[in-house]
Amino acid sequence: MDKYILGQSNMEKVSESQLEVRIDLELVKNNLCEKVLIYGHIKDYYRNAILNAKISFLNVKGEEIGLAYSYENGLYTYYGVNKCSKIRIVVNKKGYKRYVSNLMKICEEKIMINICMQKSIHSMLSIISGHIYNEVGTPLENIIVYLIDNNRANRYKKIYKTTVSNKYGQYVFYDIRRGEYDIFVSNSDFLAVSRRINIVEFDKIYDIDIRLNRRCRETKIMGYIKDENDEFVSDAIVVLYRVSEFEKLIPVEYTNTDEYGKYYFENVNYDRYIVKAIK
Repeated sequence: MDKYILGQSNMEKVSESQLEVRIDLELVKNNLCEKVLIYGHIKDYYRNAILNAKISFLNVKGEEIGLAYSYENGLYTYYGVNKCSKIRIVVNKKGYKRYVSNLMKICEEKIMINICMQKSIHSMLSIISGHIYNEVGTPLENIIVYLIDNNRANRYKKIYKTTVSNKYGQYVFYDIRRGEYDIFVSNSDFLAVSRRINIVEFDKIYDIDIRLNRRCRETKIMGYIKDENDEFVSDAIVVLYRVSEFEKLIPVEYTNTDEYGKYYFENVNYDRYIVKAIK
């Protein structure tokens, strides 16, 4: 590294009348001349160049004192480490295991440090994530979500992973191999839903949102119609009314009592009801 930064003088005009022209130039000291050049290549175990890896240089306190990025052929360069100082090199690149060197003392003016990075196992896998909503788009919490593996030759489907949605309705499955899967949601308050997904790419996030429809809760309403003498009234007309949130009576259906004064309504949704009868 040069001791001084390249300097340039002011412009002076030279003419016939001048026997001598003085052009002085003041050089500025290059602060980098006291620094060490660290360079090298970032590659994988098959000697393939890794581009755009982030190379951080840390001091003994673990503080970042500089950084560089690898470019063509995985080459990186960095000027900025003081001579005879101790540093650690940390390299990060998506899809690879984080590289951390030992603490090393740098005394040479120029040093080449080649770095080999190992593929992360997670780079060969994918992520499935999404949200669970109800009919009107409200996130649903504590909904169990199942991931069913369809890649095995078995008439019984295997549950590969299980998770639960958080308060934002979010769920995540990670470390998913390539293949075909069903995302299955079963909850007593909602109709079951199954979504098929094919994982065909590595190191990718597949976003799958699921909307659940509330299950219609049904029951049966039955009773007996009697007169003031406590005798059963047969063939009476019985009308079922639903009581709305504003206490309004909304007729639902009607029926007749049998010979024993009995009536019943089937497949009634959960709500508030009253009955009226006449004959």
